[in-house]
Amino acid sequence: MEIDFEADAFDEGRHLRDVIRGHKGFSSALWKRIKWNGEVWLNGTRIHNAKTVLHEGDRVRLVWDESSDIVPADIPLDILYEDDTLLVVNKGTGMIIHPTNAGIHDTLVNAVAGYFQKKGEKSGIHPVYRLDRNTTGVVVVAKSAKAQYALTRSHDLIHREYIAVAGGYIPGEFGIVDAPIGRKEGSIIEWTVRKDGRPARTEYTVLRHGDNYTVLKLHLLTGRTHQIRVHARYMGTPLLGDDLYGGNHDLISRQALHAHTVTLTHPETGEAMKFTAPVPADMEPFMNEGKNMHIETKSGVSFLTFDVFKNENLIAAVSTKNGGVSTGAYHSLNMGFSTDDAPEKVRENRKRFFDVLGIIPERLVNCALVHGIHMEKVGKADCGRGAQDFTSAIPACDGLYTNEKNVPLGLNYADCTPLLFYDPVTSSIAVAHGGWRGTAGNIAGEAVRHLQESYGAEPKNIKAGIGPAIGKSVFEVEKDVVEAFEKIFDEEEMKRLSAPKGEGKILIDLPLANRILIERAGILPENIEDCGICTYCRNDLFYSYRKAAGRTGRHMAVMMLK
Repeated sequence: MEIDFEADAFDEGRHLRDVIRGHKGFSSALWKRIKWNGEVWLNGTRIHNAKTVLHEGDRVRLVWDESSDIVPADIPLDILYEDDTLLVVNKGTGMIIHPTNAGIHDTLVNAVAGYFQKKGEKSGIHPVYRLDRNTTGVVVVAKSAKAQYALTRSHDLIHREYIAVAGGYIPGEFGIVDAPIGRKEGSIIEWTVRKDGRPARTEYTVLRHGDNYTVLKLHLLTGRTHQIRVHARYMGTPLLGDDLYGGNHDLISRQALHAHTVTLTHPETGEAMKFTAPVPADMEPFMNEGKNMHIETKSGVSFLTFDVFKNENLIAAVSTKNGGVSTGAYHSLNMGFSTDDAPEKVRENRKRFFDVLGIIPERLVNCALVHGIHMEKVGKADCGRGAQDFTSAIPACDGLYTNEKNVPLGLNYADCTPLLFYDPVTSSIAVAHGGWRGTAGNIAGEAVRHLQESYGAEPKNIKAGIGPAIGKSVFEVEKDVVEAFEKIFDEEEMKRLSAPKGEGKILIDLPLANRILIERAGILPENIEDCGICTYCRNDLFYSYRKAAGRTGRHMAVMMLK
């Protein structure tokens, strides 16, 4: 293989080795192969000194053998595209690109070598750029050094767009970070912004704000090591999960950075191409949180509603934490008598909430939750139970159902999943409490069964709403919860709703688990609305039992036939 290039103004006065490994994009491994087993020519003369100083206009020729000594590994690849010149893959977390020493054989390069070996293909393996071990997304692998060089010699030929989650609030809609990056003194792995660093520019667009985090779309205008991570810290908002640069680990266990799309000009055909890797499961909650959020505010009281229940002869809502009179840990719209908040404040909060909904507070039917699957059929005779105190609530009950008008059904919760059901044909409703035990016991299916058996409802007609609940990114559970879920969900379903966090911990998507069960009960997907809000993540709007270590207020999910 031979490659020729001409030194440009940026190369003036720099060592040959640094130009080849940096500006020209050659990997360390390939440079070593050229240096020890190939040939380097400068202006027609063969040279051996890697520290030879280059000047603008110098002609450099590199010659080497393309054969590979990479150890093949049988590691599955998520292939996005392949032809005779390029292989494009979606890299998962925990995988590095190149072997760092002779004992490492589980890298992306080893996986590609194993893939080529199975195919009987003898192509070269030349990643066009690198992603850090725990950065996910699109990686372009050239099958020859010539193709790699063609894509790296100019930033105009390849563009990378990332999705990231930065800790903290980044104002505005768009910005550019222009700050040079160099190695941090005393460290062999950490980089930092420093005046004598290499030019580094990162363009970003704010996609959305969460509870003390900002979702960003980023475009690299230069390609420095750890550029996005360093610039995020420089802004005072290190990426969530980034242990090297000070990111918070509460919401995600690795740096929240994903190479989402890559556009390039094909080095052989000249065709413009675009490749996209879906946002990985551990970052989805940040993207989807609140996608169906409908928050209304009336008379200072904020509450959530559902599109799926609109234009129906029905009231269906979930209270937020805003608009009440409670203080301290219960600020401000605490709806729960089960807390040690002052009862008179809870009564006032309920009155405010019900007044804006058009419900008479004294008619409420409330239940005392026990994290089970028992549900009670109620009617006008039950109105007032649990409306003004905790002791009169229907005991040992995690759901209510009725077909009687003007009977408001309510349940209090914080972090668990509130489930709301309505059949417009039989004019019947149900509310259910989907904690992890109730979910593992299929309380969603129980709610549908009760509407069927008591009122003749058909699942195809039933509409369902999934309210705010703790999200997958933070609902960390142990073995007992996983084992309970494995009894009701099959292997493919568990893959969808769970993810490993490390140290024996597992993350569970409680709202998704309930959605799966709702669909399993026969309710049509188009009749299900998941508000997509994480109570832990949106602590500005909702209480979170887990985030507050237990001492917090309660929301109320309420339904009433008019």
